[in-house]
Amino acid sequence: MKIKQYKGLKAVKQVQKISDAQVMQELENIRRQRTRDIPVTDRSAQNGDEVIIDYAGFVGDFQFPGGTAEAQPLTLGSGMFIPGFEEQLVGANVGDKVDVKVTFPTEYHAEELAGKEAVFHCTVHAIQTKDVPELNDDFAKQFNGITSLEDMKAQLKQQLQAYADQYAQNKARDELLKELVKQVEDVTFDEAEVKNEIDIAVEGFARQLEQRGMNLEGYLQACGRTREEMDAELRPQAEDTIKARMALNEVCRLEGITVTQEEVDQAYADVAAMYRVSVQEVKDAYGQDNDEKLRKDVLLKKAIAVLEANAEITAAE
Repeated sequence: MKIKQYKGLKAVKQVQKISDAQVMQELENIRRQRTRDIPVTDRSAQNGDEVIIDYAGFVGDFQFPGGTAEAQPLTLGSGMFIPGFEEQLVGANVGDKVDVKVTFPTEYHAEELAGKEAVFHCTVHAIQTKDVPELNDDFAKQFNGITSLEDMKAQLKQQLQAYADQYAQNKARDELLKELVKQVEDVTFDEAEVKNEIDIAVEGFARQLEQRGMNLEGYLQACGRTREEMDAELRPQAEDTIKARMALNEVCRLEGITVTQEEVDQAYADVAAMYRVSVQEVKDAYGQDNDEKLRKDVLLKKAIAVLEANAEITAAE
């Protein structure tokens, strides 16, 4: 394996300036996170209330898949459910059973339901309103070190700008690595290494599916795909990952880059501080041969720093 060049690579860094509107949106998000649910017991449900319902949907006598839920929160008037559903729960009381009659839109994504009339048998378990705090100095002072709402806005803007700058830096770095991969020649892949990279990608995707209540086998069946087809689609990505790693190791060789034990120890401390855990917990997470694994990580980061120092990175808004 050889690299045609690794200096003078080009990338664009998309710089984003955080606006006051973005700061206000973040403030609104924080405010809504501090919202309290207030149970309603002395009246029926109104638009803007959140109701907690069970429901089961039927077309004729057929209970269709995906039309059933328990303890489902629904804000009346939000338009989250199909047209006509939420309006029929206005006026309901806790404990009421309501038959909600609707017609699915003709362009509904489930073709077997499109244009069909349906009935949802609903049970109302709770009605609640939202106590949304006011954005003022008192709200801001709830947060450690904040003295006023204006102070909170200023600190939020600084944080958001730091996140935006880091994101732009990471994207530019990804571009450089893609450019580096293009410079790689005469590569012979170890099939076991390629398979390992594919397995890592599949395992990561499977974890994402699990967070959504799905599994990989069910996903593949629903898509009409096999694991072999999925592996074949992921192979180019796996090969590029290996190429990038090989190229960065070659940069280290050409530049005479090494890693000291002090740098490894500092890397442990940095990771521990980032995740607010002990150094030993970081070492345990890296597993067997943890020093060597972390040494490789530090080595690659130093190689990337060489790429960045010698690259032509253009800033753009």
